[in-house]
Amino acid sequence: MMTKTEKMKVRAWRIKGESYSEIAEKLNVTFGSVRSYCYRNGMSDAEMKNYSSCIICGKPVEWSGKGLRRMYCSQKCRGIYRRATDTCSKTTYRHVCQNCGKEFETLSNKKQRFCSRACFYNSRRGVVA
Repeated sequence: MMTKTEKMKVRAWRIKGESYSEIAEKLNVTFGSVRSYCYRNGMSDAEMKNYSSCIICGKPVEWSGKGLRRMYCSQKCRGIYRRATDTCSKTTYRHVCQNCGKEFETLSNKKQRFCSRACFYNSRRGVVA
């Protein structure tokens, strides 16, 4: 049985035109499980020729017929896919709050100075925690 993220990856790779065996090898699952998932969800070889729907929600995707096929109907669906498949940057930075002195971590933000909005507002008022 495949997880939700694996199913999203299968859908994305089928839209890009990859075969069942290529997908099974990448995900380290059996050929049959990939093929049966694709048949159950309308992603067989015959159906993929004119496939143009969002890989997240299934809504129709506008595609002009030129260039790469679009995979998402909106930025919201694109963000859901990126978060689910961990294609986002996960760099963490350690900081010390300028108001209370507490240590905290941020994701992909080198310049954050305060651990919370409360500390930010207190520093503006001159209140030290």
